[in-house]
Amino acid sequence: MDVTNPEQRRSYFMYCKRAEWGDEEEIRIVFMPGSDSRRKIDPRWLTRLILGMKISEAHEKMIREWARQRSPELVVVKAYFDELHQRLRLM
Repeated sequence: MDVTNPEQRRSYFMYCKRAEWGDEEEIRIVFMPGSDSRRKIDPRWLTRLILGMKISEAHEKMIREWARQRSPELVVVKAYFDELHQRLRLM
């Protein structure tokens, strides 16, 4: 981003997590509106997949199968809500 270019300083392009979500280990790739959203991702950039709590069983099964096919195998974990500590955890 060029901070001297007003066209690149629009609010829809800037994101920041709230402090209570700061312990999440996620990276999001955001593209400018109107740009081609299809991008090649270097497989070495992915070290782990975190599945959401509400993912369908069918989608979870498919993603875990894809991860097993990768070499080296991609680690897949699933988020769940820990009611005792009132926070998201991974299993």
